[in-house]
Amino acid sequence: MDSGLAAILGASVGAAGASVAQLVASIRQATQRKEDRRLELMENALNGAVRERRLLRSQLSLWHGGLVAEDPRVGALDGQVAEAIEAVWIAENSLLMHFGSGSDVVEAFGAILVSLDALKSLIRRAPGPPNQADLDAWAAETSVAVRSQRAFADIARRVARLE
Repeated sequence: MDSGLAAILGASVGAAGASVAQLVASIRQATQRKEDRRLELMENALNGAVRERRLLRSQLSLWHGGLVAEDPRVGALDGQVAEAIEAVWIAENSLLMHFGSGSDVVEAFGAILVSLDALKSLIRRAPGPPNQADLDAWAAETSVAVRSQRAFADIARRVARLE
């Protein structure tokens, strides 16, 4: 074989090998970015739920302290709670879009939402501080919320390792 032809063929094979290597590297990078994005979505969802739960706890504290709805601190906190609730709804939509409605991730986040709704139902603007039954119910529902958040975190770790 002519040495010039061999050089051309060798260069072509070498270039094709480099192209394949670049393609594989590009696919790996895209896959890593997708995995990083999914992990970020799960982390943001959990952080949003924790923030909402903590703000609801602050609302309970204000109620427990006997503050009335007209107090500016109550109004400011109500605004923060509304923002936190919206952030959790957005996080839920993102999880649905990226993981699908039947996924373990979305199901576990749904359990968090149920627990947050239960906490919201305990917040009332009744006159006077909450009674002991209200506080006991709050403690029980908070325990459920924390367990739901831990279960979601466990599933997020499993998904991050296996998928």
